[in-house]
Order: sequence, then structure tokens, then C-alpha cells
Amino acid sequence: MSNFHWTNLISLNSSQNDAFEELLCQLAKKEPIENKKDFIKVGNPDGGVECYVVLENSNEIGFQAKWFLSTPQNTQWGQVEHSFKTALEKHPKMTTYYVAIPLDRADPRVKDRISFMEKWDENIEKWKKFAKDNYSHEIDFVYWGSSEFIDRLSQEENAGLKKFFFNEIDLSNQWFKNQNKSAIDDLGARYTPEINVELEIVENFNALSRNNTFKE
Repeated sequence: MSNFHWTNLISLNSSQNDAFEELLCQLAKKEPIENKKDFIKVGNPDGGVECYVVLENSNEIGFQAKWFLSTPQNTQWGQVEHSFKTALEKHPKMTTYYVAIPLDRADPRVKDRISFMEKWDENIEKWKKFAKDNYSHEIDFVYWGSSEFIDRLSQEENAGLKKFFFNEIDLSNQWFKNQNKSAIDDLGARYTPEINVELEIVENFNALSRNNTFKE
């Protein structure tokens, strides 16, 4: 992805936050989750999740997006915690909770400073204990940062999402196939897949490559 930057994300309903939530849901819907029975996208108020997956055993996997473009501070961590506790209350069968933030977790390991990664680990330990104490079951947390989004958006099958959400030119393999097919259709009977045109410039390429034709 060339010149990728989160500030280039489009707005939905005049909001980049809404666009980020929608992008998360579109990718979550495509995520290969074992024993997935159903996928549900919710509106606002969202009950602590933007969308969730229902498994064959009725357990649920929740996805929450937070449009933070700088390292979360106490207020932002409080927002994540509030969303998680709301999700657990509304979805008591939830066993996995995804938190999506368009940032990778810094981990410089500087003395007397708590890094993003350390703060994340500290919070999920607290939230896991809350789930165990109040709902008597284990819950796993999965972090989706910028790298996880880029990994998915760079896949050929998600080229359309990348184009839509970041106003990028579509240069996917499928786009080239469609353009080629359109050109062939326009040519009709005039098109032949065999090369039947000799161009003088070919001799220059022969010379550059020092191939047998040039040597002869």
C-alpha cells in the first residue's frame, strides 16, 4: 500500500470514527473464524461491540473499534474498559474480545516509563479478572493495530475495501483482468491472441539482452 496513512481514511456520516468502525466490521466479517455460525453488525448504541460472531456452540466473539490516533491515555483506556464491561454485560457468552485501534503498540522498555504494550498487558490482566470474578468464565483479548489492518487490506481479496475506504486507485489483478477483457470485447473479430506484428524496437531489445538473434 503506497503512502498509506490513517488520516486518509474516508468519512462515513461525516465521521472518520464511523468509517473505522465500518472497516473493522467489513474485515471481521471476512475473518476465517473456526466454527463460525453467524456474523452480526450492530448500530448505535452498540452495546460494547461494533459487530460480533456467533459460534456453533453459541459462544460469541466481539469486536470493538476505537479511533485513537495517538497513544491512549487514562481517559481513552477508560473508554475501552467501559465498552468491554458493557459488551460482557450484554453478551454474557462472549469468550473473545477484539480491540481495534489504528496504532501499533509501542514497547521501548524505557526505565520508569510505562509503554503502550505494558499498559495493554496491565489492562487485560485486570479485565480478565473482572470477567472471571463477575461472570465466572475466561475471556481472551485480541489486539488489532495498524499492522493487522494493513496485512488484511494488502490482500488481493480486500482490494475493493482498500479502494473504498482510502480513495485509492484500484490496480488489483482482477481490475487488470476486467480491463483486458473489456479491450478484447471491443476488438471483437479483430483480436487474435497470436503476436502478428513485427516492430523495429524489438531489435533494440535483442541487442540489450545479447540474445541469440542479436548474435546471429
